[in-house]
Amino acid sequence: MFDMEIMRTVWTPCGPVCTKKDQAGSDLMYFTKSVVVFCQVKGGMKPLSTLIKDAARSFANYEFPEHSRQELHVWRPRARQPEVVAMWPTT
Repeated sequence: MFDMEIMRTVWTPCGPVCTKKDQAGSDLMYFTKSVVVFCQVKGGMKPLSTLIKDAARSFANYEFPEHSRQELHVWRPRARQPEVVAMWPTT
């Protein structure tokens, strides 16, 4: 599994400002022998439909390889594992 977030500190006259930016619209990436999976991770109490729209906006800015898929992993409060939603499998 790979961390796909770039974290930087920008120094300004008012002090440091921390920034965080996803690469390829993803928070995580993993791969098997047959597919590369890009994951957007969301948490909280928002409805699943809202989280899917947010993830779709993040993924829409990029073109992905033919043998890849995008997933949304939703972590609810006190959950032991995420809800996984496969979005746009291209295999």
